[in-house]
Amino acid sequence: MNRWWIYQRERFPLTAYGLLAATTGVAATINSSMLRGQYAWPAAGTVLAASASALAFFVQMRVADEFKDREDDALWRPERPVPRGLVRLTELAAIALVAATLQVTLACAFGAPMLVPLMATWAYFALTAVEFGAGNWLKARPAAYLLSHLPLPSLIVFQLSSFDWLATHAEMPAGLGALLATAFASALLLEVSRKLRAPSDEQPGVVTYTAAWGARRALTVWVSALVATLAAAGCAAGSVGAGLPFAAAALALCAAGVTGALHFVAAPSKARAARLDALARATTLLAYLGLGPAALAWALYGQ
Repeated sequence: MNRWWIYQRERFPLTAYGLLAATTGVAATINSSMLRGQYAWPAAGTVLAASASALAFFVQMRVADEFKDREDDALWRPERPVPRGLVRLTELAAIALVAATLQVTLACAFGAPMLVPLMATWAYFALTAVEFGAGNWLKARPAAYLLSHLPLPSLIVFQLSSFDWLATHAEMPAGLGALLATAFASALLLEVSRKLRAPSDEQPGVVTYTAAWGARRALTVWVSALVATLAAAGCAAGSVGAGLPFAAAALALCAAGVTGALHFVAAPSKARAARLDALARATTLLAYLGLGPAALAWALYGQ
């Protein structure tokens, strides 16, 4: 058991992923419910099922990355858990299968139609797992690789929202697009954030956006993703009557992000890259909280 504790600490910190899964599941179900005019806290079972399905997706994506990166890790990063023998790929595959079984069980518990968005999400996930059959081409083009994977988070959030509307045999809410755009933009923000490096921290065999694009261009993309995330979340919050309170926090985060990006471009460092990554994570959590539970609390109590 100790080796699995070590693995999660190094490659899948449960606290961080659990918080993101819970926030995403709560936000998706609440925003969907509010778009349908249902201004009430969702049932605990609905929230737990959506959050568990989100965490299962995160587990599956981690396992897929371990398989995709196994050759590069063995060559360039032998200290990682799989190449150093801490865990085996077959064991990780078994965990991913358990996660998938949990998702099917949860979907069926809410009705057979719930399998449709789950299968659709899995279908796209399978394409990303095999790199669309063009792995070498995509790896040589970081922008194309990034864009090819970004629809997956939106599909995941769509599947989570279905625990609200599809499970209750309601029509899909018309304003769900802003929620899905938030998922797309925040995924871009998080992905770019985790691959920002100061020149002294670049490593052979590790593809980063600062190395591929240069610091100025990489940070331009990062700031654009930050603004897009907050704008999409602001639209989602506004569509349920909570745009005004969200705007103040969004402006503060934008100011902090632009300032941090300018500091990094002027003098790149490991500490400044870490601060940008932390800000990206905080922005993602705020975005989902603002369009979901905070928006509902504002509607019920704030006004």
